[in-house]
Amino acid sequence: MPKKTQGNHTVESRSVWRDFVWLSGRNLSKYRGQWIVIHERKVVAADKDLDKALRKANLPPDEPPFIHRVPQEESFLVL
Repeated sequence: MPKKTQGNHTVESRSVWRDFVWLSGRNLSKYRGQWIVIHERKVVAADKDLDKALRKANLPPDEPPFIHRVPQEESFLVL
């Protein structure tokens, strides 16, 4: 099935972008030290092992996972 496009972006990449933007404002402290899989603006799986997290997410093969490793320790960005 061909991917739908809109401008220079695929619909798929826009979905991942929305997940990224959603993630940026979340308190992820309960996931410290784990990989999280985000789909449609929610955490669908988490595990310290990336492969296990991806299996738990059980996403369709044509859905690209948005994954993020939550640091063990809280980190700060100094500008």
